[in-house]
Amino acid sequence: MAKKTKFVDITKKTAGPTRRTFLVTSGATIAAAAATSGPLIIVPGKAKAAEKVVFATWGGQLQESLTEAYIKPFTKETGIEVVVTGAPDMAKITAQVKAGDVETDIADLAGSYVVPGDKNGLWEPVNTKIVDRSNILDPKFNRANQQGYYTYAGGVGYSEERNPGNKHPSNWAEFWDVKKFPGRRGLRSRPGETLEVALMADGVPGSKVYPIDVERAFKALDRIKPNVSHWIAETPKTVTLIQGNETDFTYAYNGRVYFANREGAKLGWAGDQAYIAPNWISVVQKARNKEAAFKFMNSLLNPERQAHFARLMTYSPVVKGADKFISPEVKKLLPDPLNPNSCFENVDWWGDKNEELTKRFKEWQMV
Repeated sequence: MAKKTKFVDITKKTAGPTRRTFLVTSGATIAAAAATSGPLIIVPGKAKAAEKVVFATWGGQLQESLTEAYIKPFTKETGIEVVVTGAPDMAKITAQVKAGDVETDIADLAGSYVVPGDKNGLWEPVNTKIVDRSNILDPKFNRANQQGYYTYAGGVGYSEERNPGNKHPSNWAEFWDVKKFPGRRGLRSRPGETLEVALMADGVPGSKVYPIDVERAFKALDRIKPNVSHWIAETPKTVTLIQGNETDFTYAYNGRVYFANREGAKLGWAGDQAYIAPNWISVVQKARNKEAAFKFMNSLLNPERQAHFARLMTYSPVVKGADKFISPEVKKLLPDPLNPNSCFENVDWWGDKNEELTKRFKEWQMV
């Protein structure tokens, strides 16, 4: 008989950062910070019990949806308590692993945390005796030390009121075509995602974006730069700038458009040529509750729970059979993570390149 549901959220009273407010952290930065960093979290009594998992994840609507779709059903089914903390801090996790005193059992990872963490020995190899990967849509969602469990997508956002019908770009080549589609543009203020869409705008098929031709990408960006009214650092602005009529077309995420429309906005989103990124999750090396953490990871691959999460967040499932539990109305909002027109994020290519390319990108913006 399942034990009574236990859900502990130690961050709910404070406004934590969302997943995309964190910029990429390079391996060098992690190493430099590790020597002086303290513990990631403070959990009263420390999470020593076998039937407990300490989960570091991003806040806001994502955390709320994870709670409803995954955490509550997992606890009800297993009796294992899930303690949700703030966003994962790479420097602190590095210091904890080095000291052998690890507070976090399992962590949601930005793509930029994957390879540097692998190189620094932060992530435990996935225990496939516990985590069943037989139902995954595509092997690229499985890494030695990580499991992808949903995907989000960046495409072209626009106002359906000001740009109805076909009066908006439907792909990146059209986004770059300022004669056919005049108006103010908004792009992310970082190289990751921006270099990729620049290459797609320049005619590179989504499936051929990697390895990134950096010089070609910057030349493509040179062409659109005079029409970029906003370089967007804060993710919510990918939609609020359109709503406020401060831009006409922006790089925007399907989930953000969905939530804005649920609150009454009238935004459109074109995602046939999207940037697709999986969200990765890893068990931390030397985790106190390793077995329970892998059980939690395995529960994230349940088709019905994946479908529930997709209904809440419009982030696409990564397992076969989840679509059976999703209505046609919601399916229309879910980008296909295997669409060959789209670019699937390659965390291995980025590896330790981000620091160098971020510096170059910032300098290029200022010229």
